[in-house]
Amino acid sequence: MWIFIALVAVYMGLSLLLPPEYLRKYQMSEASLRLVSLTIILPVGAIQLSALYGFLKFKAYANKIKKTKEGPAFMQIANGLMVLTFGLPINSAASSILNYVARTNTDLQPTAIILKGYIALIFPFIAFLLIAKGAEGLIKTLKRPVSKQWTTFGLLGVIVLTAVYTELIVARAPVQDAKSGYHLPTWLILATIAIPYLYIWCKGLRAAYHIFIYKNRIKGTVYRNALDYLAKGLVIIIFASIIIQVLITVTERITSLSVAPILLIVYLLLGLYAVGFGMVARGAKKLKKIEEV
Repeated sequence: MWIFIALVAVYMGLSLLLPPEYLRKYQMSEASLRLVSLTIILPVGAIQLSALYGFLKFKAYANKIKKTKEGPAFMQIANGLMVLTFGLPINSAASSILNYVARTNTDLQPTAIILKGYIALIFPFIAFLLIAKGAEGLIKTLKRPVSKQWTTFGLLGVIVLTAVYTELIVARAPVQDAKSGYHLPTWLILATIAIPYLYIWCKGLRAAYHIFIYKNRIKGTVYRNALDYLAKGLVIIIFASIIIQVLITVTERITSLSVAPILLIVYLLLGLYAVGFGMVARGAKKLKKIEEV
């Protein structure tokens, strides 16, 4: 817990010292820049602490039931939430440092941007793999088997998401353009960024679906409500991740906006993450209360 709080403190300190690069071009005074940065840093810190709270509550519940047939599955989900949670401040701090490197050393700018992209990917990738494995484990504990095939609606959703995301990447600004969101050739973006993101989005949504199915097959209103919050929270977090990646593909258009629309987009994304992690935390809290009764 204290390690996490230290990571959040490091992120907040770095962000105050190194305000977001996308705000610097608006030629604000140093005081205004830090004030606006503070309106972003504080909500991000609160979201990260909310994620920690949810993880700790979920982990406590998983430890309580670890000897039951559902125990290993809940432990896998808890481990996934841990990776997702700790990835938040680590990614934020790394992003602040790499943005500073990119701004102060143009020769290292492509490398810094590439590293930032992969660091942002690795934590949710591992996290949702673990969560998906745990959710599938929950399904296996049910007496009645559940189909593992995609529904028609789900399959169409995957096809549309893949087509749109791929089109946005292929149609982005040339790699040589400094405003490009990746600084990588298209084939490498598709192979090492687009495909992994599409994979974990599908795994994450599938995990949420499995949790939803599981909660509909079990007894106990409080228990079902808790898992309902967890499933919906995961969906919202994934939805926010999708929006961020879509925005990265149109970086050159986003950066041409004035400060007000930029901040609106940032606040909306923060709102989505706040709702998502808040719902996960609420669900985890309800689960923990079940064991305290």
